[in-house]
Amino acid sequence: MDVIFEATIQVLLTLGSQSLNTTRVAERAGVSVGTLYQYFPNKHALMAALLKRYLEDLADTMEEACHRCRGKSLSDMISILINSYADVKIARPDLSRALYALSEQHDGAVVGRSIGLRLHAAMKSMFASCADYSFEGADIDTVLLLLRKTMSGTMQAILEVESSSVAIVRAREHLVLLAGAYLERVGKKIER
Repeated sequence: MDVIFEATIQVLLTLGSQSLNTTRVAERAGVSVGTLYQYFPNKHALMAALLKRYLEDLADTMEEACHRCRGKSLSDMISILINSYADVKIARPDLSRALYALSEQHDGAVVGRSIGLRLHAAMKSMFASCADYSFEGADIDTVLLLLRKTMSGTMQAILEVESSSVAIVRAREHLVLLAGAYLERVGKKIER
């Protein structure tokens, strides 16, 4: 399966989504079209599966980051969370850009909702364990929705204009500042 997904990515990035077809993917993967059809009945199913896999890998990375952050300071949580998200997005910026476009065509909203629920649960658990801030009494569900959308929207905007590595570094720094100020404002400092 990995070889089929990697071949799909290569064809997508080389030829674009309009020219991508199962024959080209099978050829690039070194498998027969019949073998490819055993897993994916058509181009739409293949593209939807690729998008789902990418988003699930993103969710796995973010859940692991949230788990690592449990019990840390708010500052550490924000920095690790945002940098983990940005790392996934810029690891293959060309693929991230291509998948933003595909998301609208291939069930991206459906997959995105389930991934959003996973991220929401991981972040909620992480922030509940924060060492120096409490979010009790805050509308944490709204806070987390805004935080997730701010991270994703900012990274998408940066990547869609094919920004330089300097712009990406600055965007990450500003996201950390933005999220930190927001979360400090809605949370309550724990006095020890």
